Formats: sequence, structure tokens, C-alpha cells
Amino acid sequence: MIGFAPSNNYIDGYNYREYIELSLSEQLLCGNTYHFEGYFNLANLCRYSLKGFEFYFTEKELDNENNYLYNLYSPQVIDTTTPVLDTLNWVKISFDFIADKPYRFISIGNIKSNSSTNYLDFNPLAVGQQYYSYYYLDVVSLTQVKESQIEIPNVFTPNKDGINDVFQPIGEVAYFENLLIFNRWGNEVANLSYPFQWKGETMNGEKLFEGVYFYLLNANESCKQEQKQGLIHLIR
Repeated sequence: MIGFAPSNNYIDGYNYREYIELSLSEQLLCGNTYHFEGYFNLANLCRYSLKGFEFYFTEKELDNENNYLYNLYSPQVIDTTTPVLDTLNWVKISFDFIADKPYRFISIGNIKSNSSTNYLDFNPLAVGQQYYSYYYLDVVSLTQVKESQIEIPNVFTPNKDGINDVFQPIGEVAYFENLLIFNRWGNEVANLSYPFQWKGETMNGEKLFEGVYFYLLNANESCKQEQKQGLIHLIR
């Protein structure tokens, strides 16, 4: 169990922050789904309760000498559905997360400034020095619940009949960088970004002839080990 103050004082604008940074036992795999669980408890005599714990996954450690990380980062997960007001019992916060990079750390806290932070003033009788939110955290776990599963069709018919008109990988593909399409002579005819929908046209919008094309689906820079390739039949 460990205690921390994700926000210090909501009144005077002093943006002091404390974060919990945890090193993961294994590097996350791109495209896999992970389930987070953590148990939180609000300390006695606190006037305010934070409305929205933030969870920031990183590949490297954050600057542990900087107590002012607010507004510097964009957390991947913000839990706004679980208010932690209980000072006696543990409150579970849980969510599923799809890794888009090979993360090694998770930081928990509040990355917003005081002016941007949502909070609940539920104990107005608290004395002045208790004008903050202080929490205890215990029993944190992050487990893989689903491996990345991507299906890539091998034929599509872009004839605008509303059926199979678009070639598109199916599954957790947000971490991929681009989808390249080549003709039979090896010339690149399309370069697509997420959500990777190819309508059988060139990058200039010109319709391509029926035939066999080659696709190459590249992951982002952090996940270069991930690459999908194969053949796609275009039939009009």
C-alpha cells in the first residue's frame, strides 16, 4: 500500500502533484488487450475528492524530479465513472487497454492543472490544511486478456453495391502506421493511414484495374517488429 496526493489544493492554485509510477513486469505487446485493476481509498479529513484518475502508459520512466507534470502529457485512460469517496473500504477502478506501443511503465495520478481538474467538494467542514485529495493505492494488477487478432481479406469488389466495397484489415489495427498497396510491377499505388480503407483507387482517386495487388501493413515506429503482408484480389 502506498499513499499519494494527486492534487494538493483546489483553492489557491498551487499545482503540486504526486504520482505513482509502476514498472511493468513485462513489456506490453502491441495490439494486445490488457485488463487493469487497482484499489483506491480516500484518506480521512480530506475536503475534496478527485473526479477522474488518469493513467499514463510510457515506454520510459518519467522525470521523477518534476512534481509539475500537469498539462505536459496526454494520458491514454481517464476514469470518470468511479468516484472514490470511501475512507473505510477499498474502491476498485478497472479498465481494458489496447497497447499501441511496447509500454514498460504506468503512471497514476492527475495530469491536469487545478483549473482543469474535476473534483467534488464533499467535506466543506475540513480544516484548511486538508484542502487536498490524498489517496491510498493497493493491489494493482495488469493482465493480458486478449492477444492481437487481425484478419485481412484477400478479395474485395469495389463496385459500389454496398457489399464488400472496401479493403480493410479487421481487428485491433490502430497501432499500425500505414497500409501500402503495390501493383504487380511493384509500383506503389496507394498509401493509407488509419483506418486503412482502400477503395481500389490510386492516391489521386483514379480507379484501378481488376487484378492482384500486394499489400504491406506497417506498424508504428515503436512496433516495427509487427508487419503484415500478402495479396489482395480486386474484382469489379
